[in-house]
Amino acid sequence: MINLDDYERVHLIGAGGVSMCVLAEYLSDIGKKVSGSDAVFGKNMEKLKSRGIDAYCGCDTDKLKDCKLVVANAAIKEDNPELVYALKNNLKVIKRKELLALIAKSCKTVIAISGTHGKTTATAMLGKIFKVSDKRFLLHIGGNAQDFSGGYYFSGYDYFITEACEYKRSFLSIDSDISVVLNVEQDHPDCYKNYEDIHNAFDEFTKKAKKCAVINANFAELNTFADKITFANNGDFRAVNIYDRNEKYEFDVLKNGDFLVKIRLGVSGRHNVDNALACVAVADYSGIDKLCIKKGLESFKGTERRFETVGKLNDAPVITDYAHHPSEIQAVVDTASKLTKGKLFVVFEPHTYSRTKRLFEEFTKSFDMAYEVCFLPTYPARETPDMGTDSFTLYSETRKRIRAKYFSNYFECEEYLKKTITKKDYLLVLGAGNIDKLAENICKK
Repeated sequence: MINLDDYERVHLIGAGGVSMCVLAEYLSDIGKKVSGSDAVFGKNMEKLKSRGIDAYCGCDTDKLKDCKLVVANAAIKEDNPELVYALKNNLKVIKRKELLALIAKSCKTVIAISGTHGKTTATAMLGKIFKVSDKRFLLHIGGNAQDFSGGYYFSGYDYFITEACEYKRSFLSIDSDISVVLNVEQDHPDCYKNYEDIHNAFDEFTKKAKKCAVINANFAELNTFADKITFANNGDFRAVNIYDRNEKYEFDVLKNGDFLVKIRLGVSGRHNVDNALACVAVADYSGIDKLCIKKGLESFKGTERRFETVGKLNDAPVITDYAHHPSEIQAVVDTASKLTKGKLFVVFEPHTYSRTKRLFEEFTKSFDMAYEVCFLPTYPARETPDMGTDSFTLYSETRKRIRAKYFSNYFECEEYLKKTITKKDYLLVLGAGNIDKLAENICKK
């Protein structure tokens, strides 16, 4: 394994991704000269630029001439000109997951939080607890958290709290002391053959835990050679006396059947009760006082694009959420349906053709609590149409169950919503692509 101390200059390909942006910030903070490229010059690239990092759109191999270390995002294709140049000129090229593993080596205790859903929120939640308790830690989130002005926080090397992504088995590169599994569902059909395949990957992840594996009780069969702590349902840590306070839940936490602490979350959604329980279990195992746990969770403000209110349209709330898996969609639609006094309109941009094909039937059922769904063309990410099923096909089947419309672009959808939404309604904008831009545009006066 390489030593970061041997490299003064680092270049990141795909620096606009949230996780890569965080890594670029960290490298800059520890004194590295950092540059980064991306296909699109979005918010994260603007952030890097504002920090004095040489961030730019497109490819420029001249930027790599005085560089010896190149970090490539997992989604970067082999024919990327900068990657081709780096390999041809014998520069050291590593993947994002390898850089994470290197950073983890510099910290005393590594806490890796995984799961098909919720890992960004749970990682940020845990970070807030550690911040409240004055722990010295490095935080890496695959999203932007309001409590940290982004996805990054650094106060010391006692702990490394990181979101551990299962895509292409990236999370198996991290040697964690505490491994957390929030849930396991079939996803990423472009790199996992079936549910058994992804389940086996999570099983391998929990086995890598050196000290403890904190696992959702629904997946307690996952193996570990270290201590095992379960949460949710009948787990070691569970929630009782759960009260819905306008979709912000209050509950008592029991530890091995005994009362530990009462929590009232500041973020919406029943699913966040389980996210909070996972954080309570990790924090308690780490010796954090229950009052700090309570304060951290109750003051947690949430993460960007996770049931985030971005403004209003015709006096109706506009909420954006990263949900792009049927289970996530169903959970967020259910939450929104309980909050609206009028009609719930949903805008959805499917993410990748392969996911739409693999989970097609589940997608068609996930919007049932909405009044109407507006479908937009598939966000392809790394894929081409021949790799699965497109959005129009999904719309055609979904409309048999619920009111649905299809729009070929953002502008047409925006114009329809402006004429249709009333102040009593609720607008939910879902997807993992660039769909948040529609939400932002529609809120502009």
